[in-house]
Parts: sequence; C-alpha cells; structure tokens
Amino acid sequence: MGATEVQTARRSPNRRGCGRTPKTIAGIAVSVGMVLTIGACGDDSSDAGSPASGSTSATSTASTTTTTAVLPTATAAQLVLPEADFPPLAGGKFSLETGPDDDDSDITVDNPECQDFVKNNDRDEPGVDRAERKIEADISGGGDQSYTAGVKKSIDLDYTDNFARILATCAAFGVTIRDDGKDIPARVTMERITLPGITSPYNAVRMVVTVVQGTTTVSVVNQLLLGVERGTSFKAGYGLTSTTGPTVGPDVNTNLVRMFVAQRARIAAAQ
Repeated sequence: MGATEVQTARRSPNRRGCGRTPKTIAGIAVSVGMVLTIGACGDDSSDAGSPASGSTSATSTASTTTTTAVLPTATAAQLVLPEADFPPLAGGKFSLETGPDDDDSDITVDNPECQDFVKNNDRDEPGVDRAERKIEADISGGGDQSYTAGVKKSIDLDYTDNFARILATCAAFGVTIRDDGKDIPARVTMERITLPGITSPYNAVRMVVTVVQGTTTVSVVNQLLLGVERGTSFKAGYGLTSTTGPTVGPDVNTNLVRMFVAQRARIAAAQ
C-alpha cells in the first residue's frame, strides 16, 4: 500500500552544493509521501469475481467475498473520475497518469515489514490496467494541496483483507531518503479514520510524513478512502504539503466522501 498516492514525476530538487531551503525539503518530503500509498504490497488478486463487501456502517470496512461480479470492459482511464467530479482548487492543474508506478529505490524503511510501501508494486501485478487523475495547486508558504482519484482493474487485498494488519504493523515507522548523497530521515504515522456519509464498504487511512531539517519542519498529509467495486479497486485521496503543520481544511473530508461515492457509482454503472 502507500501515500499518494496520480503517480506523477517525483520532485527532485535542482541544486548542488547549497543549503536545503524549506521548498527543497518539501520536495523531499513529497517524494516520500507520494510512494507511501496503500496498494504497494503486491498481494493483489486478479479474480474479477470477488468484489469487496462487509459492514455498511461508517466505522467498518471492506473485505473480499465470493459474490460474482462482472469486471467492467471500460479501461481504467475511462473509469477514473472525470475532472468535472473533482472539487475546485484555485489555480489547480489536472494530470492523468496511466501505466506502472515509478520505482523508488532511494528510500529505505526501518521496519522490514513496511518496506513494500516504497517498492514498485507493478513487479507483483504486471499488466494491470490502472489510471489516476489528480488536481494540484500551490498554497501560501511554499506548500501545495491535491485531490486524487485512482482506479485499478484488479482486487487489491491491501484495500480490504490486509488493511487492518498493515495499519497494526506500520502505525509508525521511519524512512531514510537518499538525496544528493546525503541521508535524510523522516517519520511516518498512519491511523484509520472514519468519515460519515458512506453507506458502502470502505477503508480509510490518514498518513503523515514528517521531515525535520534544522529549523524547518515539513508535513506531508495523505488521506485515502479505499474500496472495491466489480473486481476493480479504487481510491479517493487528498494530499497536503505544509510547513505550518498537518492540519487539513474543514471541507476536505466532505470532498473526499463525494469523490468516493461518485467513483464507486461510475464503476458500478460502467459497461
């Protein structure tokens, strides 16, 4: 699983032999946040006949069942939430990514059981059709915020059966980023969250990456809603990079719920 996460190009600071500015540190933190996204552990199943199901209460979660469902014939790019269904972000720019995620071998984890967060999950599920659409906008103080919708035409057990185990094992761990020949430590915390307004099975997680360099602290927050519909894994996510703390705006959860509900409905109605 992981943070993050359209898998857009990673932000590599363009500098040599100079001190790290807050913007540079933010770029490093985002590099970690983008790859710490649920779904990177590679325990996926390509069985299209096992959609997620479970308690429909807002506190409970998705799990796989043997109920038969027909995998949509539409491509992941056709299934992923369109731009019109995203919340507006002033100055925001959209991007659409398809195909395999980037490998991030320059990030290591201090807990071996969490190492798969930063590995390329496509090595475990080659050829899976996937797409992620993202809107991203700068915010004052050098940070940014984004909303992401993602679709993967396979059942990702990290969205369902493995979710509780992953959170229990990796609730807090350290990572080391190798940047320009120097090791930069960061801390990652994860917790389950519950959002009102969803009556279908789902799991939700809040992940925070914290990078401290000198007097500068950068927080990268990722909040993800995860589900499976008709053998297709999908997610709605919000990301925030900030030097003023990991607090998100009051409208974020409402926006995520709307995106999640709309994404599930789009997959359910697809050909």
